[in-house]
Amino acid sequence: GEVANVGGKKVAPVEIERALREVLGVSDVWVTVLQDKRGNDYLAAAVETTRVRTDIEQDLLRTLPAWKLPKTWLIAPALPRTDRGKLHSAELRARLNVII
Repeated sequence: GEVANVGGKKVAPVEIERALREVLGVSDVWVTVLQDKRGNDYLAAAVETTRVRTDIEQDLLRTLPAWKLPKTWLIAPALPRTDRGKLHSAELRARLNVII
């Protein structure tokens, strides 16, 4: 699967998705690897929840080191879905892919 090289360390988006799914109040997640304007990888997460980012990050820090946390977030009570009810990954990627 997809792997990010964050500061010389490897992290798989699926690992972060798994951790996010354990967070209370999170109903769905999608994590991907994006690149900043210098070509460095970073993680971006879309989270379906009514909780705020800081609370989610605090919960994640109980099981993950800070360097594994996503750099950009889309947090919404309902994420965009395809006609078949799956998360709309192209739309999520477009919303998260802001140049940093």
